[in-house]
Amino acid sequence: MIFSTVTNFYEQVGRRKAFKYGELDQLVCVYTGPSNLAQAFDPPLNSRHPDYPLMFVTDSEIVTREALVSEVTVTYQGKILTGGQTSYVGPPFITESNVQGSRDFMLYTVSPVYFGPVITGQGPTGVQNVSLNDVGTQTVTVRYIGQACSVRYQAYPLPANPQYSSLGKSKVKWSILSEVRGQMSIVAHGVTPSYAAAIEPQFITAVPPLFAAYFGMQVEQIGNWYNVTETYGPTF
Repeated sequence: MIFSTVTNFYEQVGRRKAFKYGELDQLVCVYTGPSNLAQAFDPPLNSRHPDYPLMFVTDSEIVTREALVSEVTVTYQGKILTGGQTSYVGPPFITESNVQGSRDFMLYTVSPVYFGPVITGQGPTGVQNVSLNDVGTQTVTVRYIGQACSVRYQAYPLPANPQYSSLGKSKVKWSILSEVRGQMSIVAHGVTPSYAAAIEPQFITAVPPLFAAYFGMQVEQIGNWYNVTETYGPTF
């Protein structure tokens, strides 16, 4: 090749491709052309490779050679896929961790205090055997141990919704470690079972369900690509 006749940039033979599992692939291309056009030829940051739509420019280098010829070395990162894909979600990498927590509940408690004859009227039929109870509320603290999960993957573009919800939630577990009951607070003394049942709705509160939940995602941007970590865990 007579360098003085070079009027355009041409790619040299020997593209360097590095395929990486769990990381971004890398592609290095070297182009040769006239030095006066090198700056204009140098592709802008984050521009696509013409053959690999998911590979984007991360950096470039211009080296001036003899005879007014320059080499432009361009590095691309992404995924070397040739099927025309315009989006990509990588395979999941799972990290499991131990978690613990507690929940407080309010119990409605009926405590028998007497069972026997009570005068309810006159004559032999005026004496009946009845059960009398103290009723009240009692706090219960339940401690749990369990397992949370984070799912890491690479994506382009940034997904709007979690991609591995079923997988992440399936890794979440929990069990009861201990249960501690507080002192009973009496609200009525010596009442019949029917009365205790009648006032019970006043003291029952809804208990939030315990379940495996998606807590959100953390995102790290690398050029046009994203490292995404979805977090899952129990709701205690």
